[in-house]
Amino acid sequence: MSILKISYRPDPSYEGYISVRLIGEFAGVGGFSGEPSAFADLADKLASYPIDANDPPAFGAEEVDIEIVPADSVGHLRLTLALGYPTGPCSYLRASFRTEYAWIARFEQALRTFIAAPQEELVLEIR
Repeated sequence: MSILKISYRPDPSYEGYISVRLIGEFAGVGGFSGEPSAFADLADKLASYPIDANDPPAFGAEEVDIEIVPADSVGHLRLTLALGYPTGPCSYLRASFRTEYAWIARFEQALRTFIAAPQEELVLEIR
């Protein structure tokens, strides 16, 4: 089991900082300067059914890449997370998980809650 955590630290003088962590079987951390609304397009694309393999839900910023694509013809999906810089001096994680539409619906709702109330950390078990 792995846990995905997304948190936001505001900065009154500039953009805030968003941290994305994966804890469990695989572990990694990445982040980027920005606001929680940066995830709005990803949340909108997660709501589509079926997910379009030619235009999949994806997000990328600095040390964080998230992509969800169809994994097979029977409705399973593949979530890929890349955290850190692949060419940097720090650690880099690229992990893929097989999941399903029910989990994607929970992820979409969790992202929308995080966008609306970023003081709360998004915590979601990956299944």
